[in-house]
Order: sequence, then C-alpha cells, then structure tokens
Amino acid sequence: MKYSLRHEAVFKGFLVNHFQFDNGGSLIVSVVILLVLTIVVSFLSNIMKYINFSVTKAEEHLVINRGVIDRRQSLIPVKLIQALQIRENRIRQLFGFSTIRIIYHGNGEVFNKSLILRPLLHGRELQDFLIVFNQGWSGKA
Repeated sequence: MKYSLRHEAVFKGFLVNHFQFDNGGSLIVSVVILLVLTIVVSFLSNIMKYINFSVTKAEEHLVINRGVIDRRQSLIPVKLIQALQIRENRIRQLFGFSTIRIIYHGNGEVFNKSLILRPLLHGRELQDFLIVFNQGWSGKA
C-alpha cells in the first residue's frame, strides 16, 4: 500500500483532533515544557534526598545521615573503607563541583560497595576536605 496525501491528511487530522496540535510549533513547545518539568522534578528529588546530610565519626564507624521524607542512616566500619572516589560529570565540571564517594568492602556476595560521602563539594574546598578527612582517619585501617 502506497503512502498518499490522503493518509497524511488523516494523520494530521488525528493529531489536531486528539492532541490539539494544530501546527508543529505547539508540539515543540509542549516537548520543551515537558523536558523542563522533568529536569525540575529530578532536581527537587535530589534536594530532598540529600538535604540534612551529615557525616560523623562514632567510635570505629562512619555514620552518614541523609534525607527529609525518606530518612536514611548508614553505619560503615572504618576498617572496611578502602578508597575515596571523586566524581565529576560535565555539568558539575562546568560549575566546579564534584561528589566524594567512599568505597568500602561489603559483606556477603557484594565485594565492593560505594556510598556518597559528600554530595556536592566545590573544587576550592576539595583539598581542605581531604586533609581534614585524612587527619581524622589516618592510622585507623
């Protein structure tokens, strides 16, 4: 079956009647609005996930608390911490931010796990953070 102008007219009529898109401009505007709303919801969910973020040392454990609605607490033995990992994606590099993760030895079938130690850290604070973190933990492995 060949594609004809009649099929094109039927398709355009379907779009206009069911989705109220009378021209391509309103479709583009709708897609842009949907994209912006998706970005805003993603940003707000990350804020809610990492608000009230705190890291404290309790005896031989690292205690990480985070969240408002979904409160979480992680307790990691210091002797299981293997490394610190600094992650930057393109957008964070543009603004000079990074994320610090700790990699620690898991138990059971998972050998290495990672957990966010600092969700957002500016580049000029990075060296000071690493110095303070290393002073508090040196010789504890």
